[in-house]
Amino acid sequence: MSYQRADGRYVYTEALKLPSTVITATGNMAAGVDVGSATICRALTVTASAVGGTTPSITINFQTSPDNSTWTTQASYTAITANGSQTKTFSPLERYTRLSWTVTGTTPTFTIVASGDLV
Repeated sequence: MSYQRADGRYVYTEALKLPSTVITATGNMAAGVDVGSATICRALTVTASAVGGTTPSITINFQTSPDNSTWTTQASYTAITANGSQTKTFSPLERYTRLSWTVTGTTPTFTIVASGDLV
């Protein structure tokens, strides 16, 4: 894939898809995704579906790591309380990426899918 920058140059991208996750409690993806030498995650869209429970809310954080062990939160999405999507761009990336989340509500459930482009 590729996209054209404002200066007219084309930039080639690689797809990033983080594993689909059913979430019921605060936590994180156990393993990071190796993004190699990519430095930007362009338009990472997080989609929540099958949202259930009483007053469910989830705040999702995008994290990076140089070693798949020590994680730094780069940014957070706005709290999600119903089915829907949010998109953000992140830079600079380290070698690994993952999502972490904080969940509130009574018996909350969420199915989360995240995908975007690596540059």
